[in-house]
Amino acid sequence: MSPQLKIAFVRGLISAVVNAGTVFFTGLAVGAGTTGKISAGVLTVAGISAGGVFFSTLALRFAAEGLIDQSAAAPPPPLPKVNA
Repeated sequence: MSPQLKIAFVRGLISAVVNAGTVFFTGLAVGAGTTGKISAGVLTVAGISAGGVFFSTLALRFAAEGLIDQSAAAPPPPLPKVNA
């Protein structure tokens, strides 16, 4: 794994954890409503939503940043030799 891909994976992992936590706790807050009670259904929906956000953020950030940066950092092909 190239250094660009490693850095992109770590950045994607960090942003995925932050986004998943935000979605999970927002889902709990909305699901609890004014009563403040959290049911199993609310936990399930919040967990599934957070998992989806985690994997989509990780995949998109890793793919976009890592693979594009890696291909951009590739050396140019050698020039053809010209016989003079």
